Amino acid sequence: MRGNLNGLKHGAYVKRLINEEDHHLFNEMLESIRKDFELNDSTDQMQAAMASFYYTRWHRAAQGGSDAAIAMFDALIRKQLESLKVTRAQREPETNSHGSPAEWAVALLQRVKDAKKKEKTPEEDALAEEI
Repeated sequence: MRGNLNGLKHGAYVKRLINEEDHHLFNEMLESIRKDFELNDSTDQMQAAMASFYYTRWHRAAQGGSDAAIAMFDALIRKQLESLKVTRAQREPETNSHGSPAEWAVALLQRVKDAKKKEKTPEEDALAEEI
């Protein structure tokens, strides 16, 4: 018996792995990574999708207060981002560095957070300040 051999390409089946609510977060993160990196059509795309997926899982873990899961997904995100940075540096040695992988990841997460703030309604902003 043969299973489905169709490849998963560019996050095409990500809806099977995360819910609709997280799908928006996944897309925002993936788009942020694509802005920072010129990705090739193979391993870079896969690593970017994996980093974005892990970010959605990290976000859920943070909302749930699961310290073990937060730490695990944080490490997975960093590994994917570091791999992207290494492959970019190998392809484009003249590219300006964004600092260490950790510095780049922090800056990327801040941009995603800022983008989410722009989408919030005034009521959501007031509620967030109360918490």
